[in-house]
Amino acid sequence: MKRRSTSLGPLVEKYPANPLFQLARGDLYAKLGRKQQALAGYRAASALPVQNPECQTRLHELVRASIASLGAE
Repeated sequence: MKRRSTSLGPLVEKYPANPLFQLARGDLYAKLGRKQQALAGYRAASALPVQNPECQTRLHELVRASIASLGAE
C-alpha cells in the first residue's frame, strides 16, 4: 500500500481540484485504517464543483457511502 500512497500523492497535489483523485485518496486512507485522513479526502471530493449534474450526484452518493462505511457522518 505504501507504493500506491506515493503514486497517488503527486496526482492529488498536481490536480487538487479533481474530485476523483480526492475520492481515491480517501479510499486509500480508508484501506490503510487512517479514518481521519480518509474523511478529509472524502469531504474534499464532495466540496469540489463538478460541471455535470449527474456526475456530481453520483460523486456525492459515493462520498456518502464511503463516509458511512467508516462509521462516520
